[in-house]
Parts: sequence; structure tokens; C-alpha cells
Amino acid sequence: IESNQILQEKHEIALNSCFQLYQNNYKVVSLGGGHDYGYSDCAAFLKTVLASNIEDRPLIINYDAHLDVRPNTQNNHSGTPFYRLKKEFQNSFDLIEVGLQPQCNSVNHWNWAHDQNISTLSLNELETSDWQKFYKLPLISNLAPNQPVFISLDMDVLSSADAGGCSQSWPTGLKIKDVLNSIHYLCGKSNVLGLGIYEVAPCFDHDFKTSKAAALFIYNYIFH
Repeated sequence: IESNQILQEKHEIALNSCFQLYQNNYKVVSLGGGHDYGYSDCAAFLKTVLASNIEDRPLIINYDAHLDVRPNTQNNHSGTPFYRLKKEFQNSFDLIEVGLQPQCNSVNHWNWAHDQNISTLSLNELETSDWQKFYKLPLISNLAPNQPVFISLDMDVLSSADAGGCSQSWPTGLKIKDVLNSIHYLCGKSNVLGLGIYEVAPCFDHDFKTSKAAALFIYNYIFH
């Protein structure tokens, strides 16, 4: 297990690398690693957008079974990226968490997320509304063509039948086609500057299904 100091140094390297790419007007695809790197990728995105002349408010959309808002009081890990982002950038951006599962999140974390004005959509809300709750969210339906968006995709948001080769998979989860459709929608309606894919675990991915699903998301982001 890496020490927190070494992990912090790697996060800084990743953040600075992504920031340089954004500064040179590249769109970025980042591959985790743990979702702790979601902090680095999103922080680089926010630093770039907030320092620019873009008027539209930056939006981060996290597809995940977990909120990942655990306090980093002892160290940084895959459960802390959005806690760190909210503490550092506070109310300068919007965040939507999509596909959350109740067994993966404590009540305290749900309450903290709502106190921070984080929009949350559970797996059940998406399935019972046929994703209409996602598309009708004001933050989604009111997207502007130049609005900067970062998509953070933790592969454990998918069911184990579709993506069992990740660090923590569940029999329940989102379907690949629904996530793909939403990414196409976001890319067509806003300026998606970056896509991060996290938690693919090759040692568990015996049939390469999870890696192929990750590659499919990247392909559709690039060639949407």
C-alpha cells in the first residue's frame, strides 16, 4: 500500500499534467487507477476553467455507486476525491452524482452531500424514471453549448454482469447503453472537456469485458 505522501505526490503530477494539456486546448481522457485520481483530474479541469474567461459555470458529473465524499482527515484515498474538491473549490462548480447505491453510502455522507448542494440520483431513481430524472435535472436540461463539463466514470457504477472487473462490483448497477446515451447527450449539448475512467481492475477482469466497456466509453466520447 502506498504511503499517503507518495500518493499525494502522484496526485500532484497527474494534476499538473492534465492542467498543462488543458492550457494547450486539448481535451483530456484520463485513466485510473483508483478514483482518488478523480481529484487530480477534476482539480485540473476546475483550475483551467475558473482561470479562463468562460462565463458558464463548470459542471462535474460523476457516475458512481459511491458518493466518494469521505473526509480525508487521515489520508487521501478512492473515497475522498469529491470531499477534497468541495473543500478546495467550494461553491465555484456544480456536481451531480449519478447511479448511487444505498448499501455503498452512509447516511452521514448523503447528508453532507446535500448540505454541499451536490445533486444526487440513485440507481433506483434512474431505473424507475427510465432516466427521465437525469435529463430533467435543471443542471442537465439547461446546459449551454459552451458550458464546460467533466465526466468522471467509476466503473463500479455498472452491474457486475456488465463490468465485474473493477475494484468493487455489485449485481445491481447501471446499464452500459444508458450511460452511453447520456454521454452522447452531454457531448451534444455542452463542451465536455474531459473524461476520466476509474477502478478498472485487470486482475478481476477475466473475460476483458470491463476493459472493453471502458474502451467503448472512451471511443464514444472521442467520436460522438
